[in-house]
This record gives sequence, C-alpha cells and structure tokens, in this order.
Amino acid sequence: MAEAGLCVIFDPIKDSPAQCHAEIDVVAVHGLNFMNNPDHARDTWAKGGKLWLKDFLPDKLAKPARVMLFSYNSNPTMGAAAIKLDDHANILLHWLNLKRQDASQRPLLFICHSLGGLLVKQALVEATLDNTYKPIVEATKLLIFFATPHRGGRYASVGDIAAKIVRAGLRKPTNDLFESLKKQSDSATKRFEQSRHLYERCLVVNFYEGEPYGTLGIIVDKDSATLGLPGTREKQVAMHADHSSICKFELVNTACELVLETIAMETIRALDIEPRNVHWSVPRSINPMFTGRLDIIRRVKNAMKLPSQDIQSIFVLTGMGGLGKSEVCLKVANDLREEFWGVFWVDVSSDSAAKEGFSTVAKRLGSIETDIDEARRLLSNISAKCPWLLILDNADNPDIDYQKYCPSGTRGKVLITSRNHECQTYATVGCEELSGLGKDDCVYLLVQAARLHLNSQETRLAAEAVTSILGSHTLAILHAGAYIARGRTSLTDYPAVFETQRAQLLQFSPKQAQSRYRNVYATLEASAQTLENLDSEESVQDALCLLQLLSAFHYQGVPLE
Repeated sequence: MAEAGLCVIFDPIKDSPAQCHAEIDVVAVHGLNFMNNPDHARDTWAKGGKLWLKDFLPDKLAKPARVMLFSYNSNPTMGAAAIKLDDHANILLHWLNLKRQDASQRPLLFICHSLGGLLVKQALVEATLDNTYKPIVEATKLLIFFATPHRGGRYASVGDIAAKIVRAGLRKPTNDLFESLKKQSDSATKRFEQSRHLYERCLVVNFYEGEPYGTLGIIVDKDSATLGLPGTREKQVAMHADHSSICKFELVNTACELVLETIAMETIRALDIEPRNVHWSVPRSINPMFTGRLDIIRRVKNAMKLPSQDIQSIFVLTGMGGLGKSEVCLKVANDLREEFWGVFWVDVSSDSAAKEGFSTVAKRLGSIETDIDEARRLLSNISAKCPWLLILDNADNPDIDYQKYCPSGTRGKVLITSRNHECQTYATVGCEELSGLGKDDCVYLLVQAARLHLNSQETRLAAEAVTSILGSHTLAILHAGAYIARGRTSLTDYPAVFETQRAQLLQFSPKQAQSRYRNVYATLEASAQTLENLDSEESVQDALCLLQLLSAFHYQGVPLE
C-alpha cells in the first residue's frame, strides 16, 4: 500500500467461501498521514493485526461486497508533493473507472476518515462536471464519514504552522492539504456548498468524536463533523473514541458492532433492499460481555454460507458446559439474520423441551398441527427461495439420536451444540471443539465482569493469575468477576478465596472436586459461602432457600413473576 492507487483487499469471488461475484463496491479513503507511514492507507483502519474493513465488514453487508483502499500522498510535512486536493480527487476518479470498467453500474459506498471525506466529496463534485465519470456519481449510494471536517478541522492551524516550518527548512512547496482542514476556510466552505446537492442522490452517515485527542481535545467537533441534512438522509453517530481511534477496531466489541450494524442497516436503506429475515425465533439476545471466539464464529458462519450440497448442511459445536457454545450460536444467528428467511432455535436438552420448541416453529410457519414431525415437514418443504437456519441447542444425551430432529432433504442449515464429543458424527459441513478462551480474552472478560479497568500492569497480572487458576473457563470467570464486582474480595485476594473453596470441595464433595467442572463448582461455593456468612439479613436466607429450590428445576421456562 506504499504506492498511490486503488487496492482490492477483499473480493468475494476469491475471499468468500461462497465464491460469488461482488454486488457492491466499498472504497475506503484515509486522512492525513502525519508520520509519513507507507502503510497509512491500511493502518488507518487497522488495530491489533485486524483490518475491520476486510475481516469484519463483508460478513455484515446484505450483499457480497468488494472492498478497496485508496492510497494517496497526504503527508503534510515530509515530502508531500505540490499536488492539490483536486488532483487527488481526479486520480481517485481515474482509478475507479479502471477498477469498475466491467461493472460501472454496481452500487458504490465510500468510507472516509477525516481529510478523506473532503477528497471524496471533491471527487463527486468533479464527476458531476465530467461525463466520463458520471456513472460513479450515479452509482454512489452511501457516504460514510469518520471525523470528517465538513467545515474545516480545529487542529489545522497547529498543523499548518508545523508544516510551514518544515517546508521552509526543506524548501518544499506548499499544498492545500492543510488548507482543506482550516475551519471556515474559503476552500472548505466552497466544497461544502458544492457538494450539498450530492446528498439528494444518496444517504450519509457521520461518525463523530466523543473523546479528546490528548491535550488537543476534540479535533473535529460535532458541528464540524455533521451536515444537518433534512429528514432521514443523514445519520449522526457519536463514538467513544478520539480522532485517530474512531475507525480502528481489533475486536467486534460494542464500538465496532455499532459501526458495523449502522453501516449494514444504512446499506439496506440506501440500496432499497428488503430485509430477508421474516421469522426470528431466538430465545434471548447476546450476552453483552461475550468475548473472543472470532475465528470459530467466522468458520461457523462460512460453513453456514456454503451452497447446499447433496446432503443437509449440519455444523456441530461441542465442548464442556459453560464455555460459550450457545453464545457462539447466538452471535452467528445475529450476524447472519438477514441471510435467512427464518432462524429457529430449539432446546433439545429433553423431549419436552424439544416438543415445545418445535411446536413454536410449527406455529410460526402457520400450521394447526404443532408436533415435531409437522415442524420438520414444513421446514423440509419450504421453497428454496426461503433459506432457513435451525439451531438445536443442548444435544447432550449420548443415548438420543439427534438426527430425528433434523428436517429431511437438503434445504436449510442446521447448527447443533453438545457437551458430547460423539455428537460430531452428525456434522456434514464442519465441527468445532470449544476449549478455554485465549489468555487476553480471559483477562478482558474477567475485568469486564468485575467492573474494573485494565489500566495498570498490576491489574493485568492479578487478572491473569485468577484466570489461570480458573482454567480459562468462561462461566467460572464470569462467576469470579461477579463475586469481585459485589465487593466480597479484591482481584488480588480472589485466588486465596477460591483455593479455600476448592479445598472444601475436595474434602466434602470429592466427586465434584474431581469433575471437569470443579472450577465452576468452586466459584459457586464461594458465592454461596458469602451468603451464608450474612445470616443476619433475612433476604439473604431467602436467596439461599430460593437457590436450593431452583437447583432442582430445569433451567428453561422458570417464570420470574
């Protein structure tokens, strides 16, 4: 990416398991390159080795997308040529014509950071004046800006002074890159007025800064980073990030999810795509503390997107309880929701639970009959134009043939979770065995559950010690985090509390202490012991009694009223 030009970083015909042709073009344009970084076009959107435009975005969009990065010389001090923003814009238009000569009508989305937004607006203005580039304007459906100074940026005066000093020493000619960022400057105002009519053709999303950039504060404030367009043509989204980090994501966390979902939904609106999902029968939402598993989630999603073969597409997730199999399925279901006409979730941990789940499926599909066979028959005979996903959760009993719950034929996709490794024999398109979370994910999850901040090496080391003794088990980490969050002990002292409970388990419940779930049992015992020690509180005793009562019930369908 060191050279100027337009580079394809994701093409569904090569990079997607479905190997399909692109139906959307996405072009990302970076901002100022202060450090003269030769990979600035890529690094603008990258963090921790993850390039979200390539690694996360394509799976979210309603149609297959080709993603490209535009690279240009935007270093204002160290070797930037005497080239004007207009020239950069014309180079972008030229590259777009070359890359899109066989698909000039394909819908086009621009994603821009800072100065990149002004460059794209200028390119579209130029395109309206030149018939050679008019197809680019007509194909542009969505403009996405991250901290773009539509009316100039606040740090331009500081940067302009630095640029002039360096250029004076190096005798380099000036360019208008910094001029484009000067608040209320003639050039920025002119471009703003020139480009306003463009928004009648497309939708706009403006992500703006919510955190200061060091001592400089907010670089591009909301007034500058938004357009104030009438009606629903503009979406304004505040980000808890500064000018640099606003478009960098290494995990699909809350901030990244906000960006991805916003872009996905606005793409649907911009292209006038009818959402494909009609039936959504999923019992709960994703746990907000869900962390990690990105590689497994990606492999499951890829398997679910494979074209139907001569046999039914079945993917199986196995692993001990509490590791997050169901959470992975929830994440996959949510991410692929618009890919399927129907998403159906059935708990098959018992015959009664399975009957209830399939009864719900049959009712949703409009049948008077509500037994398991009727639901399977309906799914088997649904039109191929109505793809569906069936999730069979908790297929744990080794004495049950879970094939009986899979609809016949080859239509639809089936995702099964089980604590029984042998269940992988049902898999036809792949299987995964879940183990403990990775070290960094464990630490992040614990700190999040404990409501702490990972702002020191001491905290990180203490968190690593806790996750280590818990065997990186997701549920155990959540229990420990909740215990610490209630102020019962500190992160540093928790290992001692845990070891005490583990020793008692070994003495009084040796079977539990030797179980694969011994770490979970120990964290639960620690919480129960704390409640017992607070015997002066009547509500605490009620809680213990309720805990004992609920332990005898099946976990599903216990009413809260």
